[in-house]
Amino acid sequence: MDQWDEKPSAAYKVKEFYCKTTLQALGTAFELVSKWDPELQDEIADWEEDLVFSMGILPNGPYMTAKREGRRVKYLGLGEKNPSVSILFKNMDSALMSFTGQIGTPGLAAQRRFLVKGSVSESIKVARGLELVQKFLFPSIILNKIFKNPPRFSPAQLLTKAKVYAAIGPAIAMNYSK
Repeated sequence: MDQWDEKPSAAYKVKEFYCKTTLQALGTAFELVSKWDPELQDEIADWEEDLVFSMGILPNGPYMTAKREGRRVKYLGLGEKNPSVSILFKNMDSALMSFTGQIGTPGLAAQRRFLVKGSVSESIKVARGLELVQKFLFPSIILNKIFKNPPRFSPAQLLTKAKVYAAIGPAIAMNYSK
């Protein structure tokens, strides 16, 4: 029996569950923020029409997939669903560093902790969109760690952040079966 035939440890299963939950929250937040934030809507307007993108963890997931629809993003659910662009963390620990707010996208890129599959230019646009979503999803204490210049919020953006926080729990519950 080689190392790939072994059952995952309990610690690995906990990490996998956390990452799966975070990917679901991220996909749901992407959909919510794209509904309410004009800055993200403007960013999305520059993406390829009907772009399908995924984010996941090598070698076996979990993954989440979303799609551009007009000036919004629709969360398609967990799993890879024929994406044209994928952002893939090289391993569970790299994903956890991002998902727990220990490191931002520039740090991940500098340390080569993720791969891009598909159009590099489109993946950069998706990454910019993800950073805009993170701004509404993470509390300020984490934003101060992962952004070189932490975002400042206008009153309208603070209202959007409050709406995202109020809506994300019920939206995740509704998206659970996706």
